[in-house]
Amino acid sequence: MTNLLEHPAADAAPGSSAAAWAVAELQALATGLAGALRCSVVGGFDDDGLLQVTTAVEVLGRRVDALRVATAAEVANRSRPELGTGRLSARRGCRTPGELLERVTLVSGPTAQRRMRLGRQLRTGRSLTGEPLPPLFPATAISLATGAIGIDTADAILTALTPTLRCTDLDSVQAAETELVAAATGTSSETPVPASA
Repeated sequence: MTNLLEHPAADAAPGSSAAAWAVAELQALATGLAGALRCSVVGGFDDDGLLQVTTAVEVLGRRVDALRVATAAEVANRSRPELGTGRLSARRGCRTPGELLERVTLVSGPTAQRRMRLGRQLRTGRSLTGEPLPPLFPATAISLATGAIGIDTADAILTALTPTLRCTDLDSVQAAETELVAAATGTSSETPVPASA
């Protein structure tokens, strides 16, 4: 199975050809999933099998959620107000990036807003000279992108830490973030069992 985040063809061919490749890969994954597991068979699993499948489905869902957040952040970025009539949302006949996301994904307004908010905080930025800038919350960004944590955990961490940016330095906030991610993933010496969101 190919990795959409690390596939050389996707990195080497920006634009519509890379997008077409990604769409084809995602459609193949969706088709494969439909063939591998149907909702109707879940009731036939024994207790242990049911819990194992539940865990495996959640792992897959975290990977999908990470891509949902990343794509929402990019839609929001390309729909920034300063782009005027050239912003993506305006060119697609929408007033806001949230409205555009609601239309193309069929999710609710709050879901679209949550994805964009998380994505803005976890996205890699660019300096004025075009150099890549790390995300504000790097440990959360990496953990979400790799599926180590889910969207609920990322949201809980960012909701707790974002207000502290006004009253303390970034290094202290990021140190706290690292500890929270370690607790969430069970990699902390103080919390060897993963904490739920």
